[in-house]
Amino acid sequence: MPYKQTTHCSFLWGWFNNSSRSGYLASHCELLSETRTSLFHAAGAIKTHMLYDEKRMCPEAKYVCVMRNPFDCCVSFYHHYKMYPIYGFENGTFEDFLQLFLEGDVDGGDYFDHLLSWYPHRNDSNVLCLRFVSFLT
Repeated sequence: MPYKQTTHCSFLWGWFNNSSRSGYLASHCELLSETRTSLFHAAGAIKTHMLYDEKRMCPEAKYVCVMRNPFDCCVSFYHHYKMYPIYGFENGTFEDFLQLFLEGDVDGGDYFDHLLSWYPHRNDSNVLCLRFVSFLT
């Protein structure tokens, strides 16, 4: 769900791998059916905000999950909402957005559900969990 860290991480992945395929990033594939997401298993990189779901995971794929302090994520997401008129939140206050965020009533759903879905898999051999704050040092 946290938009900024997935963008940052996908950029770094492409840079470190010097890969022409790093430009291929599927957005919003969480909206696709289970059958459609199976098409992505051969892709170079997929940027998504999906919850961890065994049915959608490919055992051969490797996953990077970037975790961020919830308050920092909320502030970043608030500015994201303010920037894009499609959300209709140009005049919204942070307090209003905080309430939406805490209720999970934002694009991508509940941030805490997102974290809780990935956290049990943090030690899986094909999952790399990173803390967003690590990118700042």
